This record gives sequence, C-alpha cells and structure tokens, in this order.
Amino acid sequence: MRLDFTNPVALLLLGLIPLALYLGRNSLANLSSIRRRISLTARVLLILLIVLALAGLRFRTTSRDLALIFLIDVSASVAQDNRQEILDFINSETGNARPRDYIGVIAFAREPSVEVAPTRKEALGDWRLTEISSNPPRDYTDIAAALKLAAALVPEDAAGRFVLISDGNENLERSTEEAELLRASGIEVYTRALGTTTESPLSRAEVAVRELGVPEKLAEGEAFDLRVIIDSTRDTDATLRVFRNDSLTAERRVHIVGSGENVFVLPQRVERKGFYTYRAEVEAIGSDAFVQNNSREAFAIVEGQPKTLYLFGDPRPSPAVVRVLADGNFAA
Repeated sequence: MRLDFTNPVALLLLGLIPLALYLGRNSLANLSSIRRRISLTARVLLILLIVLALAGLRFRTTSRDLALIFLIDVSASVAQDNRQEILDFINSETGNARPRDYIGVIAFAREPSVEVAPTRKEALGDWRLTEISSNPPRDYTDIAAALKLAAALVPEDAAGRFVLISDGNENLERSTEEAELLRASGIEVYTRALGTTTESPLSRAEVAVRELGVPEKLAEGEAFDLRVIIDSTRDTDATLRVFRNDSLTAERRVHIVGSGENVFVLPQRVERKGFYTYRAEVEAIGSDAFVQNNSREAFAIVEGQPKTLYLFGDPRPSPAVVRVLADGNFAA
C-alpha cells in the first residue's frame, strides 16, 4: 500500500502549522499546561486533516498486474513500410504478457486515438493486432498528448507500463517533460525507435516555418513588424508569403541557411479595427521533405484608434503636443 495525492500542491499549506503553534501559545497562555497542550494538538490535527483533504490523499494498493499500453506514431514522418514491423513487435510483446495483465493500443499523430482500450489478456483470448485503423491528421506529431491519454486509461488496479513506438520527431517538444511526470507517478515509459519515411529528408531540403510573431493587440492604423522564423536542413532559396484573412499582403524571395536561425521581418499596417488571421507560408525552390509544416498562423485583435481630449487655455493648441499625440496614433 502507498500514499498518493491528487493535488500535492496543497501540501504547502502544512507551513501553517508552525504559525498556529506560535499564535496558540500566546492566546492560550492563561490555560494550564495540560489543557494548553491538548488544545494545540487538536489545532494541529485539524489543520493536518484539512490539508490532507485538500491534497486529495488516497491509499493505493500496489498491484502486480500491468497495464501494457502501446503508443504508435502514425504521423507523416514515419515510413508506411514500418507498419508490419510495428504489428509484429506488439503481437510478440503481448504474447509474453500474463493472463491478468491489461493490453491497450493508442495511435497518434496530431491527436491520439484509442485503438484498443486496456483489456485483460485473458479476456482477449487469441487476439492479435492485424491493422491500425485510426487515421488522425498526419501533418503533426503530439507525443505528450498521447502519453496523457494513456495515463488516463490505466486501470486503478494495475501499474502502468507504456511502450512508445515513434521516430522521435514532434512539433511540440513536451514529451520528455510528460514522461518524467509519469515516471514520478510510478508509470514506466519505454521507447522503440522507428525509421523515417523511405525517401530520407536528408536527400531533400526540409524547410519549416517554426514561428510567426504578431502582436496580439493593435490599434487602428498602427504599423507593426511581423516576424517569421524559418528552419531548414540546408541552404536553399524560397518564396515567403504573408496572408491576412486569406488576402496576400507581402511576398518576398528569401535565402534560407541550413545552420542558424532564419528571421525575417515584414512591415505591416492595419487600417480598420477587427479580428485578423495572419498566415506565413514558405515555398522552397526545388523539393521539400514535408510540406505540411510550411505554414504558421497567428491572430491579432485591432482595436479602434485611441482618442484623447486635450484641454488648453491658449487660443490655439500647442503644435508640439498635437504632433506627439498624432505620432502616437491618438486622435486628439
């Protein structure tokens, strides 16, 4: 049996116990020594019980049964001819499982999908995984989301053991952090590496838009710089386009280097208030390994032009003040 907490942050409130003892000694000074000790002990126990309740204390029995969950990467970067290898590996591993162990399968790319919910092997009988039926959008890889889903599927009476089958490429690098959290909670995470697509990206330039920077809030008529960061595996020329609400606002021929960060700044201006969607697209000259990551979107809210009431005592306003307000995009 072991202790577990659903909200361990609440344990920080245990720091109130020394404060309660300090305040209690002063407020209970007129009581006898025995009554004062009983009162202080009761207060400490009350605080302890409240904190443990807030922290979600649970008593969990240690189980020898395993929840063996396979997480299969089906994104575009994984070669299709690896599918049979994956199936053979899973069937071999499940064959070694004990009758009361749970078997589960998750396929993931942009989002995870449950292929087989965790089920005891004895209930599966002679089951074998013959195909991967899930077909999530393959233009993105979110390993962390798959790990979170797997953790939510682990039965209460079993210990989790995850086998991550992937090439390791992901759009959001959060899987290592998520795996460490799972290990801290007692779930084992193992990995099995896969090859990438049959035609290696190293034979072609791989260009990707990593970031599109746009101010979240803008004023009507305000000029700003739109910032695009592009990664590439080798030096190449490309065409960079920027769209605002699907209308082309900028197009530039750029040279992208394979080492270092490629940052491009494009001046923009919005004349009317409203909600705008910006999209940056890069088109490499020649072949590109994965065109799915060649664009990024960002959003901006354009507010109405700020107005200022300028009160003055002279017959005519100060030209300097009016000029400063105009330069700051204020209507005065």
